[in-house]
Amino acid sequence: MTNKKNHTKQDTREKILEASIKLLSEKGYKATTLLTIAQEAQVSEMTVVRHFQNKENILIESIKMLHFDIPKMKHFLETEAKYEVESDLKEIIFIILNTFIKNRKLISILLREKEFKDKIDTLIPEDLCDLLIEYFDVMKEKEKIHLPLNSEAITYNVISSIIGILVVRSRFENKFTTVTREEAVDTFIQIFTQGLKR
Repeated sequence: MTNKKNHTKQDTREKILEASIKLLSEKGYKATTLLTIAQEAQVSEMTVVRHFQNKENILIESIKMLHFDIPKMKHFLETEAKYEVESDLKEIIFIILNTFIKNRKLISILLREKEFKDKIDTLIPEDLCDLLIEYFDVMKEKEKIHLPLNSEAITYNVISSIIGILVVRSRFENKFTTVTREEAVDTFIQIFTQGLKR
């Protein structure tokens, strides 16, 4: 009986979080109330309060749901990377981009809501940065990167560009450009790798 009760409690909690992410991404932090979250989750407002107390706690718990596939990136870098800048970078970018796309509603909340600008650092896990810095260090040792560049700076630029692609596409949809995500990534990789090979 207790196990079923815990399962139901967890289901309710997840319903509230999903409803919150949906509403916060659509309406913004200020326009979303505990009542509207409760209505969207099809629970009482008191249930929302019992689980989270307030809206900020809901957002903080939602951020914890941000899932970055570190094991997939680690597996790729350890077993599949060819240490060829273009092909590896394409796979690296798509692993990161797919994570961002999967979490786009939550990411749009973090990027848009100034109340949570201090939480933006949760977007990019340190583990991911460390893996990429290590990868670029190896690329320099193998003389695949000829310029004397800081691996952390290379990582920063790759991640910034991915976020840029995601933000422009989600913010402007097809109003700004008709270029596909894949074409944008391929063009970035060509420009970026040419710069690294000089």
